[in-house]
Amino acid sequence: MGMDVKRYGLVTMSTKNKKRRKKMRKEILYITLIVSFIISLFTVFANLTQTKLYIDPSSIMDKKLKVDDTFTVNVSVADVTDLKGYEFRLRYNTDILDATDVTSSPFLSSSLYCVKRVIDDSEGYIWVACMMPLGPGEGVSGSGTLETITFQVKDKGESDIDLYRTVFGDHTGESIPHTVEDGYFENRPVKEKKPK
Repeated sequence: MGMDVKRYGLVTMSTKNKKRRKKMRKEILYITLIVSFIISLFTVFANLTQTKLYIDPSSIMDKKLKVDDTFTVNVSVADVTDLKGYEFRLRYNTDILDATDVTSSPFLSSSLYCVKRVIDDSEGYIWVACMMPLGPGEGVSGSGTLETITFQVKDKGESDIDLYRTVFGDHTGESIPHTVEDGYFENRPVKEKKPK
């Protein structure tokens, strides 16, 4: 003979456990959603202030630039923390441009030591690797110009100004994550449409 649970006012343990489990599942779901939301907010804010290496100006489109004219672009950094050294290569179209000079700016240090500063115009690339003097203390934080590059125009046309193999290092020797934004040059005249 079984006992009538409702008749005697008894509640079984399994019914209480089911209610508790259901309540715990809801609480875990709410907590998981809140934690996910907070993590996504941190990710968004982290991406907003992520270190960036970029060409400035990003685009030079000037049909008035003719053969033998020169122009400069900056290789700049934004929102960096503890930058002690950097390395990059920059590729360009040698049919259109010649790189003639690369100069460091004082953003990192007036006593910057560059172990590599190569313009290989036959291959169409520049290779720069510089660092602050060794010693204790953190590197530079903020935004500024690292290098200024002078190009001479060889012909009409276009060229990407492509940063690649880029490295930032902090005072501990650790790599600093960063994004890269390339540049673009064009001096072709705008083709006029013939009247119909």
